[in-house]
Amino acid sequence: MANATEKPSTDVQVSDSRAVRTPRTYSSVTGTDVEARKLVYNAVNNAEQVSDHLGEEFLLSNIIQQPTESLNETTGVVEEYTRTTLISPDGTALSAGSDGIAGSVDNLIAAFGEPSTWGEPLKVKVIERKSKNKRTFFSIEVL
Repeated sequence: MANATEKPSTDVQVSDSRAVRTPRTYSSVTGTDVEARKLVYNAVNNAEQVSDHLGEEFLLSNIIQQPTESLNETTGVVEEYTRTTLISPDGTALSAGSDGIAGSVDNLIAAFGEPSTWGEPLKVKVIERKSKNKRTFFSIEVL
């Protein structure tokens, strides 16, 4: 499990000749006091779905990523993925279990650094895009 101040892992595993994102734990929320813990708890527990807010401007000040799993009802296989929670300064949170969002967070941190170094929240929006093979995925656009 990653330290709360570590950058998200960009490790990739190869399985069946395809890249597979490795779920990881990451939180940009600093502090161990009650207020920091409340922020994390409320954001993760009360987050709204990213898909309900596509194209809307969002002030991003913190990010939480957690490994999680769900049952694929088609195959019957339990699959692991990364749940990403985007948090605004007022505590509003959006969440998605999307490789596209997880990858966007990796790119965002590579380009802008850790959220604690931004100086001010980033204005972003989540968009839906299509891959070369016509699959849709979510991505974060910085405004």
